[in-house]
Amino acid sequence: MSHYFKIFIAVFAAIIGANLVISTLFSFWYKSETDLAIEKSQKQLEMHQQANENRVKTIQEQQQQKYALMSESMKLKQQETMRKLELDSWERDIQRKAYDEQREKLKAQRKIEYQKEREKRQLLREKQRIQNKNKLADQEHIRRENQKTCQFWIEQYQENPTAKNKSMRQSSCERANRYY
Repeated sequence: MSHYFKIFIAVFAAIIGANLVISTLFSFWYKSETDLAIEKSQKQLEMHQQANENRVKTIQEQQQQKYALMSESMKLKQQETMRKLELDSWERDIQRKAYDEQREKLKAQRKIEYQKEREKRQLLREKQRIQNKNKLADQEHIRRENQKTCQFWIEQYQENPTAKNKSMRQSSCERANRYY
């Protein structure tokens, strides 16, 4: 009951009479069962509200802790990811350096092989040139020898015209003409 209502009742009781005033005052001192029940329910309601507020606070604190833990775990995962990326970057750098070194070695090896092949071709050309020169010299020598032989048999046939000399002259001159 509100305070004004109680005052109103007190004024009304004073007007009606002392009997009523005493009973009214007595009722102020001893609250009615309904008032007690209302107060009790209000106290229970306040306790429930306080308990709910405490639960909400607890839940909020748990969520904050959970978010803090999640953010910590996210930070740890992010740091781990960054470490992995750094390691991957280092590995890629190491692999790139190894690849570059290997490529440089292959280039140097190819250059050496190319140089060797070039020298080999030059040697082969020189050898071929020498062989051709020797072959030409040999052929020239053979041609001269064949010419001399042909000339010899021509002279022999002119001195002594026999069938044997004629046959030898023809075969040696044919041979001389082939190398000419």
